This record gives sequence, structure tokens and C-alpha cells, in this order.
Amino acid sequence: MRMLTILGFAALVVGSGSPIAALGGQSRPDQIDISSATSAQPWTQLESELRERGLDPNEIVLPGEITTEMEMWAREKITADTPREIVEELLAALIDPEGLQLEYTPEYTGTAIEVFETRKANCLAFTHLFVGLSRALGVPTLYVYWNRVERFRKDQDLVVVSGHVSAGLGSLNDLFVLRFGAVEGLEARGVTPISDMNALARHYANRATELLSDGDFEAAVRSGELATRIDPSLGAAWVNLGVAFEIPLFISNSATQV
Repeated sequence: MRMLTILGFAALVVGSGSPIAALGGQSRPDQIDISSATSAQPWTQLESELRERGLDPNEIVLPGEITTEMEMWAREKITADTPREIVEELLAALIDPEGLQLEYTPEYTGTAIEVFETRKANCLAFTHLFVGLSRALGVPTLYVYWNRVERFRKDQDLVVVSGHVSAGLGSLNDLFVLRFGAVEGLEARGVTPISDMNALARHYANRATELLSDGDFEAAVRSGELATRIDPSLGAAWVNLGVAFEIPLFISNSATQV
């Protein structure tokens, strides 16, 4: 049987990045609706926006949602008063050995609740947790996409291109951006705030990639399809969905040529 190789065929997204071919599909900063960041109920607003797109929020896990226990943990850790001091103190509490001691791992895009339980996160999963906790503390943090040089790696028979997402505070012209994960040595050419809806689509686009890596092609297709329905402008979601459809065909064709 021939080895399935996607080299040169498509780039998959993990760690919430976008393939180079899909960068043109990203929203411009002046198109971003960031009102949910300042909303008293940001996830309720996102649910309303999902309904407007014909999606049932009850069938979609919102990865930024946190539990009451998690909010209480954050409030016990924070003594600062200003938004900038709060986010800096929260970051320290999440990564310090005496705090949550989060460990960076690129393999899985977890929800905020999963990250809090496992203490492991890639950049998007970390951002889910940070945005969820900081907004519960009254700080209107944003999801932020780094426009940067992507990193390529080979995962079994897949070629993966990784980008970076983090949390930010402030306006586009005065944006404080947090750093977490494998960002050293990767050139940042600027950052762009992204909407909660776009971040949600990236979450499911990532999961499609990870499910492909696990060999669960049907689940990968479902996750990829959901990502494209959440945000049809996210080119990376369409790339991942296309690969999820194509891989079983490659395997089938390879099997018949043995």
C-alpha cells in the first residue's frame, strides 16, 4: 500500500493558524464586531449570533465558557484594580508554579474548562481560558490573531502550518497582547483583533485537524463543516474540511492499488 501524502496538496491548521492560501479570507480590523467583549453576558450574545446564522447554540460547545468554580479561583488570585494589572496578574496566576502552572502543548485545542482541568493548552485553548476568566472579572479582553510567519511541521502523513492566537486588551492602535506558547523565534508582523465568532470557528477548524491526525475522519468532517457554517469567511476551515473529505478517498484508492 502506498503511503498517503498530502505534501503540496493542502495545509492544515492547528494552534489556530491559517494556511497561507487562506489569509485573504480573514476579516479586516474595521469589520470586526468586538461588542461581546464589553457585554455583561458575552457568551449569551454569541449564542444569539449563532441563532441568527441558523445554528443551534445548544449543539455547539462554546470553548470560552467557564464554571463558577473557575471564576471563584480567579477572584481569589487577583488583587489588582486596573484592567492592565488584572490581566498581568491573571497571566502570572495561570503560568506560575504556585498557580495553575499551565503547560504549553500543541496537540489538542481544549475548551477553557478542559484546560483548567488538565493544565495543558495550545495557544487557542489558552486564549479560551484567559478570555473566559478575564471577562468574568470584568475585563473586556479580545481574541487576537498574529499576522506572522507560519511554522510548518509534518504530522504523520499530514503537513501542518501553525499560526498564533492570543488575548489582547485595548484598541487596535493601543493593544496589549499576551504571550503564551511556542512563540519564540517566530516573527510577529502585527496583530489583528478577531471576533468571538471567528475564534469559535477556528476552534472547530483546529479540532478537525486533530481528529484527522487521530484517524477519526467522520468526526473531522463534522467539525470542519461546523467551522465553515460558523464563519464562512475563514479560509482555513474550508481547507481543513476539504482535506477531511479527501483523505478517505486517498486511502481507498491506495488500498485498491496494492
